[in-house]
Amino acid sequence: MHDIIDTLLEGRDPQALIKAFQSPERSTRRAAATALRELGESAVEPLVALLENSDSAVREDTARLLGELRSSRACPALIEALADQDQYVREMAARGLGQIGDRVATNPLTQLVEDPSLNVAETAARALGELSDSEATPCLLRALGSPEARLREAAARAVGRIGSAEAVDDLLGLSRDADQHVRCNVACALGRIGDRRAVGELAEMLSDQSRLVQLEAVRALGAIATPNALKALNAALENEDEVVVTEIRVILDAATDTPKPAAKAAKPAAAKPRRAPSKTKKTAGATRTSKAKAAAAPSAKGAKSSKAATKRAEPRAKAAAKTSATKKTAASKKKTGTKTKAAAKKTG
Repeated sequence: MHDIIDTLLEGRDPQALIKAFQSPERSTRRAAATALRELGESAVEPLVALLENSDSAVREDTARLLGELRSSRACPALIEALADQDQYVREMAARGLGQIGDRVATNPLTQLVEDPSLNVAETAARALGELSDSEATPCLLRALGSPEARLREAAARAVGRIGSAEAVDDLLGLSRDADQHVRCNVACALGRIGDRRAVGELAEMLSDQSRLVQLEAVRALGAIATPNALKALNAALENEDEVVVTEIRVILDAATDTPKPAAKAAKPAAAKPRRAPSKTKKTAGATRTSKAKAAAAPSAKGAKSSKAATKRAEPRAKAAAKTSATKKTAASKKKTGTKTKAAAKKTG
């Protein structure tokens, strides 16, 4: 088969690959499909034309391959293929539209949920979940009430992927469905939606007879993670199933270890900007400074004059002191002479 693929890829000719894709030999068609996947987007247009092929097997394989290529360019042709007479072509077209994920297919797929073929209806419901378009919710709510467990399961899965809060009540009504796969998908959907109204019923599902349901209920309560949800998980640690208990411990440990978001640091108070002095204040300050300088100037000048005067007065003071001393000496001598003369007269 690898040799066939290598041969087909050598020329990279889409038309040659398309021709091989229509071969009656199954192995050749598979090899051509692999080669067309390698071509990618360039293979979309020639493949779209094959959805009109008279062979239903070719149309089915073409729809499957277009979905795998995940090109929105294929959506219009795949939407038309939803009305194909062959149920397998319709099924592959629905799956392909889900894989592509373009919401242009929402309305056509909602109509297919009521297809007479259960496979087609189930695939359409799953595809709507892949699109995650809330516009599909009313259709899926109706499917939750289907007598077919597979369709209820697919619808529960889809509303969970969409996150439809309006589906909570309908899902809670299916929490004790007779089919364990329905209950599993109900628990999973309730966990995805995350509505705390589901905590009580999910706590009851921890005692479900199916381990699969219990595990999904554990995960759902862990996803909701309200105090009551965690309390229910703690109470279920007494479960006899070690697999379930281990899952509970893992979730409780993760809930305990989850760091709380750090409080935002308070922003430092912005420093008040300094106000620039007004021109008036600035002028007044300058005037006061000038006056102070002017007042200080005469003082300095006076100090200098006083110092000079002191220096000039020093010699005069010395001279006056000398003259005074001379006079005192002369007076003292005169007084002494007078006393001597008087004493002489008295003796004679």
